[in-house]
Amino acid sequence: MSKKVRQTNTGSSPIPSELHSNLRGFVDRVGGLMHALNWLKGEYGYIDSSWIPTIAETFNISQAEVRGVISFYHDFKLEPPATHTIKICQAEACQSLGARKLTKDIEAKFGTNLGSRTSNNQVELEAIYCLGLCAVGPSVQVDDRLIARATPDSISLSTE
Repeated sequence: MSKKVRQTNTGSSPIPSELHSNLRGFVDRVGGLMHALNWLKGEYGYIDSSWIPTIAETFNISQAEVRGVISFYHDFKLEPPATHTIKICQAEACQSLGARKLTKDIEAKFGTNLGSRTSNNQVELEAIYCLGLCAVGPSVQVDDRLIARATPDSISLSTE
């Protein structure tokens, strides 16, 4: 699945009435806020902070509650994503198989640090604490592709 930042009207944000209309379908669902935030992430690639008042109003909750949910889950972002996201497992099993050295090597390869992105917004490096590949670590996720026994040479970016 490729990331997309959908253009609506003249900018990248939907107008509040369009956003409110789209979110109303989630209001009566159990866990509706989570479903709505996941939908926004899927549609736009992130959750623009300017949408928070409309989300709060739609769900009849405070803006602080919306921000709390967004900040709790690391997959929700308040800014457009980098073109490519590289998640490097930092859990103990991967550390025992060389994740710390791999992290340093990947940082050097892409010229940015874990938790940051390149100045051209092409690559973002994130820590993750399990990809479920513990026996074949260190493991990395490049966009939606999992890589077991990762090495700096096995980390490539698709140009699709």
